[in-house]
Amino acid sequence: MLDLSLNYIVHELNSYLPSDGPPKVVMGNIAFMESEEQSEEIKDKVVVSLINIEEESTLKNGKNFSVEGTSVKYYHRPVHLNLYILFAANYGNDKYEQGLGNLSKVIEYFQSHRVITHLNSPLPGQDDVQEIELCMELFALSFEQVNYVWGSLGGKQVPFVLYKGRLVAIKADKTNRVATLLSRLKQKRRHINGVFDNI
Repeated sequence: MLDLSLNYIVHELNSYLPSDGPPKVVMGNIAFMESEEQSEEIKDKVVVSLINIEEESTLKNGKNFSVEGTSVKYYHRPVHLNLYILFAANYGNDKYEQGLGNLSKVIEYFQSHRVITHLNSPLPGQDDVQEIELCMELFALSFEQVNYVWGSLGGKQVPFVLYKGRLVAIKADKTNRVATLLSRLKQKRRHINGVFDNI
């Protein structure tokens, strides 16, 4: 689910940003931008990295059953997640202006496409479609938080923008148990000392 969510975003951004050559947006770990092994894969690209995941606590108390005919199916509640997605313009000094332009296009795209779903952003060749809905909102950081983020990533800071994707629901396709729906209550009566009493 997490990989599909980011793949939808990368696919849509590459469709939006004009390019006659390789894709301008890639999914990768920006922490490796100075690594000799992986730096070439994310060089001169807008790199999409998932840097944090949190559970949406306000949706933890939803129902955990569904009624189908005369049966009741019980299951674990889905986990609703917020994804913090970093878009970093990993361009050298000679292409700094180009990197800023592409980062501007990312912001422009989400300004007009706030909600990304499996319906409006289908992946080519994706037969097993999973229901995905992401509401993207710009997430502002203070200067102190910016320093902390890039310090945690262990790399030099590059132009970036951070979005909060709400909400991704992860649910296992598994039923805990199935019960029969109670349709009516039968009463038994007993005779005590000449009087009928319900039990």
